[in-house]
Amino acid sequence: MAVVLSARLENKTGSTQSGSVFWHVWGILTGMFASFQQAITGHLGHLLGAPVDGAFVSFVGALILLTILVAFKERPFFNRDGMKAAPWWAFLGGIPGSLFVFFIGIVVPVLGPGMGAILGLMGMLIGTIIVQQFGWYQSVKKRVNYMQILGIVVMVAGVALIQLV
Repeated sequence: MAVVLSARLENKTGSTQSGSVFWHVWGILTGMFASFQQAITGHLGHLLGAPVDGAFVSFVGALILLTILVAFKERPFFNRDGMKAAPWWAFLGGIPGSLFVFFIGIVVPVLGPGMGAILGLMGMLIGTIIVQQFGWYQSVKKRVNYMQILGIVVMVAGVALIQLV
C-alpha cells in the first residue's frame, strides 16, 4: 500500500513502466538478501557475544565481495570528476548502513528474524517517506500521500496482531 498503490495513484493510467517487472523481482530478491543478512548477522553476533562483532564480520565479508566486484567492473574505480562533484554527505552512506546492521544484530536474537525483518522494513518505509517528503540527499521530492500513511498504519496493525498471537 505504502509503495505500490501510492505509485499507482501517481500514474493515473495505471500502466507499469517498461521493464518494471524485472526491477520488482530484483527488489524482492534484494529484500530476501537483507533478511538472510539479518538472520546471519544476528546469530553470529549472539555466538560472538557482541552484536558489534557480528556486524564487523558481516562488513568484512561485504568488503571482500565489493572489492572483487570493483576489480572486475569496466570503468576505473575512482571517477575523479564524480568524486569532486559529490557533496560531503555522499561519502557517509556506509554509516547508516552499518548502524542498521549493528542494530538489527541486536534485535534479531531477541525478537527473531521475522519480526526483525518487518520492523526493519517498517523503518525503511518510514525513512523513505521522510526522505522523499523533504527531497533529502538530492532525491526526488514527493509529498506524502494518504495511501503511504495507510500502508504504514496497516503494517503497524499487522505487527500488533503478530505480537498478540
